Amino acid sequence: MKKFFKNLLAISGILLALYLLVQGSLRIFDLQLRAWINVWWLGITALVFILGILQQIFKIKNIKLKIGSILAIIAAIVLFLKTRLGLLLLVTAWVIPHEEQVAIIDGYKFIGYVDDSWDTFIDFYDYKNAFVSGATLRFTALGYYTDEESGKKRYYDELRYIDHLEDIYEYKQGYFTEKDLTKESK
Repeated sequence: MKKFFKNLLAISGILLALYLLVQGSLRIFDLQLRAWINVWWLGITALVFILGILQQIFKIKNIKLKIGSILAIIAAIVLFLKTRLGLLLLVTAWVIPHEEQVAIIDGYKFIGYVDDSWDTFIDFYDYKNAFVSGATLRFTALGYYTDEESGKKRYYDELRYIDHLEDIYEYKQGYFTEKDLTKESK
């Protein structure tokens, strides 16, 4: 086991390749990983990559080269924080869907990915299970509010509240039918 962790850069490469392989394989079956898995998987991969770089620096025997590498990393961090690259990282972290909402409409379960970048948009996909969802966008809501009496979230588009399948524009236009959906199991 100790040999396995000798090269963290290789492990981060394996994690990234495995992630891409899983994503590609799921797309064949019209599925995708849930947002929370994406965030965790890519976050762990990035952490292992950074630790791998530090591991390689500490393996250097030449003291001048080691000090130069550490100074280069410090300079890169300062440059990163002083320029707009830091803002780019924050915006990227903000735009990646990380909030999920499960909605049940007429007994059909959907998973909604909330995009709060400028305005609130919620893209709904078929709910499959805790790890994957459908990859085909079913419909988009422009927002929601929580009903104070029932505590349920009510989604809406530009014309109406979405309480039933018939309220969804894409459903009325025939972009998907009830046989395309999975009924909620109780």
